[in-house]
Amino acid sequence: MQRIRELLEPRDIPDQNEVVPAPTTTYRVKPLVASDLSSLMRLSVRCFRGSETYNRETFEYLLREPKVLAYQAVTTKNDIVGFMFVLINKGQIAHVTTIAVAPEHRQRGLARQLLSYAEKALISKKFESIVLEVRVSNYPAQNLYSNQDFVIIQKLSSYYSDGEDAFLMSKSLV
Repeated sequence: MQRIRELLEPRDIPDQNEVVPAPTTTYRVKPLVASDLSSLMRLSVRCFRGSETYNRETFEYLLREPKVLAYQAVTTKNDIVGFMFVLINKGQIAHVTTIAVAPEHRQRGLARQLLSYAEKALISKKFESIVLEVRVSNYPAQNLYSNQDFVIIQKLSSYYSDGEDAFLMSKSLV
């Protein structure tokens, strides 16, 4: 009976949610531009599967808005594997609206690299602090931000469309 089960049951079928790490490569950060829109949208859907992502109109707005800093992390083959948008407001407080890294490129310091790149730009523009929101269930992101000297300043009830709360986190740049 066991032998029949073994013959009928599928074996070695990878889990649909299993992520196979990408080959080792080097990365660089550079500005996102309008011509990156299609690649950006495809990556966003992959990064935020089952969660909230921006639509085409929002990305188009962010890419043309002068008060937004937009960056991408790319491989040596110039493939976009991460991105970040920062809204620069009056009052010297910047707001990270989104940051994402392709699942197969995570755990390589790319989000930290994007944050660092943005912070340097903000410091050169005399910004005093940077804020962001993060899901209360997103422990890896919370750890990343905490390790980069962000602190939780407030809990935002039912912040996301699915009703999940968020933490508002802030970092001083001075």
